[in-house]
Amino acid sequence: MRPSPSLHALGTRSLALDRAVMVLDDQLVPLPRPHEPVRHPYGPVVGIRCTPRAAAVAYPIAARLVRSDATRRKLAVVVPRDGTAHIVDPCRDAPLPVSVEFGPVVDVGRRALGLATPAERSPPVVLLDAIWVERVLVATLDADIGHRPTWATISALHPLAGAALTPSMLRDRRLSLGVEWSPFRRRATGFDTAWPDLSPSLAEWLDDGSFARWVLGEAPPTPLLLGDLAELLDEAVVVDIDEALSGAPRW
Repeated sequence: MRPSPSLHALGTRSLALDRAVMVLDDQLVPLPRPHEPVRHPYGPVVGIRCTPRAAAVAYPIAARLVRSDATRRKLAVVVPRDGTAHIVDPCRDAPLPVSVEFGPVVDVGRRALGLATPAERSPPVVLLDAIWVERVLVATLDADIGHRPTWATISALHPLAGAALTPSMLRDRRLSLGVEWSPFRRRATGFDTAWPDLSPSLAEWLDDGSFARWVLGEAPPTPLLLGDLAELLDEAVVVDIDEALSGAPRW
């Protein structure tokens, strides 16, 4: 009986072919290439459904292993059927176990094998807040010179508002949002902010945890946008924004 390929051999083969590869009956079998160009950073395994007989899957990504790396380089993510994850670096002789969650980069390998991914700990309100802050910045930049948006104007832009609310009313409405990520995945196209790389079929392929991390990864950089707004809006409005966003997990 032929010995099963090692994780390092699987990752090296994936890098050599620059495509996703699975272990099937102790052989390395290339997976079909994506029908459309890959526009996301999560590798060519996205949307793939491996046969239940597949023992592991590997796929190339462009990334930096540590912040001090000068440039991004091709690495391979290897996910065996036990759901663990490893990085194969062509500059190293052995795979590196992933000790921290790499988010969608690992999620997509688990989904390709039909495995569940961990639940996302951040609640959906974090995504809604990010959408709101981006809308506020757009409205502020679009405003006529000398006419900064008022609190009444920007509070109505929150996805949970529907009309102008006081800061405390918006805070309470945010904190009372009692839904998980499942209904958000079912309505993946339900917000004004588009996710161009997340089609309805891809949202179906993901599970709730992987979907949440995908869309959170696509969300605007809320802390940076809040810093911009602090320089553009009246101080009283900035204080109102801070009050409305209080009492929930921050980014």
